[in-house]
Amino acid sequence: MKYPSITVCIPSKLENIDFLLELLKSVSEQTLLPQNTVIVASGRPVNELNQTINFIRSKIPALLNTEFIVSEKKGLGMARNIGIENCKTEILIFGDDDDLWDKRRIEIIVKTIVSSGSCL
Repeated sequence: MKYPSITVCIPSKLENIDFLLELLKSVSEQTLLPQNTVIVASGRPVNELNQTINFIRSKIPALLNTEFIVSEKKGLGMARNIGIENCKTEILIFGDDDDLWDKRRIEIIVKTIVSSGSCL
């Protein structure tokens, strides 16, 4: 079965690096991998966010094709909107930076969307 293209979007202040890296590890172990992973960093001064990104970039599994978007705009809703605006795939799945995902999470979501024809 051919699946639609998938992006995972994670809004984050990049404050708890260990939790974020655990989430990204769990995303990298999915039975169905996303084509892109977007981390929208906001809620702190831009220079602090950029320093944190430089620190963690090499610790992120390469197969996630991770892109960082740094924004001066604050708020989880605003970060999600930025993720939506930058998503180029057919499906966008949000996660919180302190989540741990079941290995089949993406697969289950995508199969549900494909079988029902749409999802909001």
